[in-house]
Amino acid sequence: SLLPPTFMDLFEESGLAPTIDLWVTQEVKNTMLRHQGPTPCISININPQTLAFSSAIKHLAQTFTGLPVRFEIIERAFLDAQKHHANITHLRQAGINITIDDFGVGFSNLSRLAMGVADLVKIDRSLILQLHTKQGQTLFSQVCTLCKNLDLTIVAEGVETQIQYNYAVQAGVNMVQGFFFSEALPWDQAIAFYQAREQSA
Repeated sequence: SLLPPTFMDLFEESGLAPTIDLWVTQEVKNTMLRHQGPTPCISININPQTLAFSSAIKHLAQTFTGLPVRFEIIERAFLDAQKHHANITHLRQAGINITIDDFGVGFSNLSRLAMGVADLVKIDRSLILQLHTKQGQTLFSQVCTLCKNLDLTIVAEGVETQIQYNYAVQAGVNMVQGFFFSEALPWDQAIAFYQAREQSA
Protein backbone atom coordinates (compact mmCIF):
# COMPACT_ATOMS: atom_id res chain seq x y z
CA SER A 1 0.00 0.00 0.00
CA LEU A 2 1.00 3.63 -0.58
CA LEU A 3 0.62 5.83 2.49
CA PRO A 4 -0.05 9.59 2.31
CA PRO A 5 3.34 10.82 3.60
CA THR A 6 4.93 9.02 0.66
CA PHE A 7 3.07 10.74 -2.13
CA MET A 8 2.49 14.12 -0.46
CA ASP A 9 6.21 14.89 -0.67
CA LEU A 10 6.12 14.04 -4.38
CA PHE A 11 3.12 16.29 -4.92
CA GLU A 12 4.95 19.17 -3.27
CA GLU A 13 8.15 18.57 -5.22
CA SER A 14 6.20 18.55 -8.48
CA GLY A 15 4.22 21.68 -7.55
CA LEU A 16 0.92 19.82 -7.85
CA ALA A 17 -0.25 20.37 -4.28
CA PRO A 18 -2.35 23.50 -5.05
CA THR A 19 -4.06 21.77 -7.99
CA ILE A 20 -4.92 18.79 -5.80
CA ASP A 21 -6.17 21.06 -3.01
CA LEU A 22 -8.55 22.80 -5.41
CA TRP A 23 -9.86 19.46 -6.69
CA VAL A 24 -10.34 18.07 -3.17
CA THR A 25 -12.09 21.20 -1.90
CA GLN A 26 -14.47 21.21 -4.88
CA GLU A 27 -15.31 17.55 -4.19
CA VAL A 28 -16.02 18.44 -0.57
CA LYS A 29 -18.34 21.27 -1.58
CA ASN A 30 -20.17 19.06 -4.09
CA THR A 31 -20.68 16.40 -1.42
CA MET A 32 -21.94 18.94 1.10
CA LEU A 33 -24.42 20.42 -1.36
CA ARG A 34 -25.82 16.98 -2.20
CA HIS A 35 -26.40 16.26 1.47
CA GLN A 36 -29.86 16.85 2.92
CA GLY A 37 -30.09 17.85 6.56
CA PRO A 38 -27.72 19.22 9.21
CA THR A 39 -24.01 18.99 8.44
CA PRO A 40 -21.19 19.09 11.01
CA CYS A 41 -18.29 21.45 10.47
CA ILE A 42 -15.95 19.82 7.95
CA SER A 43 -12.17 20.15 8.31
CA ILE A 44 -10.17 20.29 5.07
CA ASN A 45 -6.39 20.04 4.91
CA ILE A 46 -4.73 22.74 2.83
CA ASN A 47 -1.12 22.41 1.70
CA PRO A 48 1.23 25.30 2.58
CA GLN A 49 2.03 25.77 -1.13
CA THR A 50 -1.60 26.70 -1.77
CA LEU A 51 -1.32 29.60 0.68
CA ALA A 52 1.19 31.27 -1.65
CA PHE A 53 -1.38 31.68 -4.44
CA SER A 54 -3.74 34.59 -3.84
CA SER A 55 -5.94 33.50 -6.75
CA ALA A 56 -6.41 30.04 -5.18
CA ILE A 57 -7.19 31.57 -1.79
CA LYS A 58 -9.77 33.95 -3.29
CA HIS A 59 -11.39 30.99 -5.05
CA LEU A 60 -11.53 28.99 -1.80
CA ALA A 61 -12.99 31.95 0.08
CA GLN A 62 -15.72 32.38 -2.53
CA THR A 63 -16.38 28.64 -2.70
CA PHE A 64 -16.91 28.12 1.02
CA THR A 65 -18.35 31.39 2.28
CA GLY A 66 -21.42 30.49 4.34
CA LEU A 67 -20.60 26.77 4.53
CA PRO A 68 -19.56 25.01 7.76
CA VAL A 69 -15.91 24.31 6.97
CA ARG A 70 -12.53 25.00 8.50
CA PHE A 71 -9.11 24.69 6.90
CA GLU A 72 -6.30 22.78 8.59
CA ILE A 73 -2.79 23.96 7.74
CA ILE A 74 0.23 22.03 8.98
CA GLU A 75 2.35 23.74 11.56
CA ARG A 76 5.44 24.26 9.41
CA ALA A 77 3.47 26.60 7.15
CA PHE A 78 3.33 29.08 10.00
CA LEU A 79 7.10 29.45 9.95
CA ASP A 80 6.28 31.70 6.99
CA ALA A 81 3.20 33.18 8.64
CA GLN A 82 4.29 36.69 7.73
CA LYS A 83 4.51 35.66 4.06
CA HIS A 84 1.07 34.04 4.09
CA HIS A 85 -0.60 36.46 6.51
CA ALA A 86 -2.67 38.33 3.91
CA ASN A 87 -4.06 35.14 2.38
CA ILE A 88 -4.83 33.58 5.76
CA THR A 89 -6.55 36.82 6.79
CA HIS A 90 -8.62 36.72 3.59
CA LEU A 91 -9.90 33.26 4.47
CA ARG A 92 -10.73 34.25 8.02
CA GLN A 93 -12.56 37.36 6.84
CA ALA A 94 -14.68 35.07 4.68
CA GLY A 95 -15.77 33.31 7.87
CA ILE A 96 -13.49 30.29 7.44
CA ASN A 97 -11.70 29.23 10.60
CA ILE A 98 -8.04 28.25 10.41
CA THR A 99 -6.54 25.36 12.37
CA ILE A 100 -2.83 24.90 13.05
CA ASP A 101 -2.45 21.18 12.41
CA ASP A 102 0.15 18.87 13.98
CA PHE A 103 1.05 21.46 16.63
CA GLY A 104 4.05 20.30 18.63
CA VAL A 105 5.87 18.12 16.08
CA GLY A 106 8.98 20.25 16.00
CA PHE A 107 8.19 23.35 13.98
CA SER A 108 6.54 25.22 16.85
CA ASN A 109 7.16 28.93 16.93
CA LEU A 110 5.15 30.19 19.87
CA SER A 111 5.36 33.81 18.71
CA ARG A 112 3.17 32.86 15.73
CA LEU A 113 0.31 32.04 18.08
CA ALA A 114 0.17 35.68 19.15
CA MET A 115 -0.10 36.92 15.54
CA GLY A 116 -3.76 36.02 15.26
CA VAL A 117 -3.28 33.73 12.26
CA ALA A 118 -5.39 30.85 13.59
CA ASP A 119 -8.59 30.09 15.44
CA LEU A 120 -7.86 26.52 16.50
CA VAL A 121 -4.81 24.49 17.46
CA LYS A 122 -4.75 20.74 16.88
CA ILE A 123 -2.28 19.19 19.30
CA ASP A 124 -0.28 16.49 17.60
CA ARG A 125 -0.69 12.82 18.46
CA SER A 126 2.97 12.65 19.54
CA LEU A 127 2.06 14.65 22.66
CA ILE A 128 -0.97 12.44 23.32
CA LEU A 129 1.29 9.38 23.29
CA GLN A 130 3.32 10.86 26.16
CA LEU A 131 0.36 11.22 28.51
CA HIS A 132 1.33 8.05 30.38
CA THR A 133 4.33 9.94 31.82
CA LYS A 134 4.36 12.76 34.36
CA GLN A 135 6.49 14.90 32.06
CA GLY A 136 4.13 14.30 29.16
CA GLN A 137 1.11 15.26 31.26
CA THR A 138 2.82 18.45 32.38
CA LEU A 139 3.77 19.44 28.84
CA PHE A 140 0.29 18.72 27.49
CA SER A 141 -1.34 20.67 30.30
CA GLN A 142 0.93 23.68 29.78
CA VAL A 143 0.34 23.73 26.02
CA CYS A 144 -3.42 23.67 26.65
CA THR A 145 -3.16 26.49 29.20
CA LEU A 146 -1.15 28.61 26.75
CA CYS A 147 -3.68 28.07 23.95
CA LYS A 148 -6.65 28.83 26.22
CA ASN A 149 -5.02 32.06 27.39
CA LEU A 150 -4.69 33.06 23.73
CA ASP A 151 -8.39 32.28 23.13
CA LEU A 152 -7.57 29.42 20.77
CA THR A 153 -9.89 26.44 20.47
CA ILE A 154 -7.98 23.24 21.29
CA VAL A 155 -8.33 19.93 19.46
CA ALA A 156 -6.55 16.80 20.71
CA GLU A 157 -5.87 14.39 17.84
CA GLY A 158 -4.92 10.74 17.95
CA VAL A 159 -6.79 9.91 21.15
CA GLU A 160 -7.20 6.13 21.37
CA THR A 161 -7.74 5.18 25.01
CA GLN A 162 -10.01 6.12 27.89
CA ILE A 163 -7.02 7.35 29.89
CA GLN A 164 -5.91 9.66 27.08
CA TYR A 165 -9.45 10.93 26.65
CA ASN A 166 -9.89 11.59 30.37
CA TYR A 167 -6.65 13.55 30.62
CA ALA A 168 -7.37 15.58 27.47
CA VAL A 169 -10.76 16.58 28.86
CA GLN A 170 -9.21 17.34 32.25
CA ALA A 171 -6.64 19.59 30.56
CA GLY A 172 -9.46 21.58 28.99
CA VAL A 173 -9.43 20.66 25.31
CA ASN A 174 -12.53 21.67 23.35
CA MET A 175 -12.62 18.76 20.93
CA VAL A 176 -11.18 15.25 20.79
CA GLN A 177 -10.41 13.28 17.63
CA GLY A 178 -9.23 9.70 17.32
CA PHE A 179 -9.93 6.00 17.25
CA PHE A 180 -11.32 6.24 20.79
CA PHE A 181 -14.54 7.29 19.05
CA SER A 182 -14.21 5.81 15.58
CA GLU A 183 -11.88 4.98 12.73
CA ALA A 184 -12.03 7.18 9.65
CA LEU A 185 -15.41 6.81 7.93
CA PRO A 186 -16.80 7.50 4.46
CA TRP A 187 -19.25 10.42 4.19
CA ASP A 188 -22.55 8.55 4.66
CA GLN A 189 -21.30 6.61 7.68
CA ALA A 190 -19.70 9.73 9.17
CA ILE A 191 -22.99 11.65 8.89
CA ALA A 192 -24.89 8.74 10.50
CA PHE A 193 -22.31 8.67 13.31
CA TYR A 194 -22.65 12.44 13.79
CA GLN A 195 -26.45 12.30 13.84
CA ALA A 196 -26.47 9.44 16.35
CA ARG A 197 -24.19 11.34 18.72
CA GLU A 198 -26.24 14.53 18.35
CA GLN A 199 -29.42 12.63 19.24
CA SER A 200 -27.82 11.06 22.30
CA ALA A 201 -26.28 14.31 23.52
